[in-house]
Amino acid sequence: MRGSLYEYAVLYHPKIQPQKALEALADTEIETAKSVLLVKPAAIMALSEDEVRTLAAREIPEDYTGKIDQVEILVRPFAP
Repeated sequence: MRGSLYEYAVLYHPKIQPQKALEALADTEIETAKSVLLVKPAAIMALSEDEVRTLAAREIPEDYTGKIDQVEILVRPFAP
């Protein structure tokens, strides 16, 4: 079978702690944590986007597996 070329990256979007959010509301300034790039953009040959997501998920560092609801896998087909 013939695969297609895709690009992918993995991001981590940290959530602000509830106590800090309440304190920030009292100060009228909300502190937001910046997202972190867990896996640098990479190219891969695959049959589908689902296959790319599966392979990218394997590269998520073990420290973040408990925070999977804050992890985003970005996938796009390679544009010539």
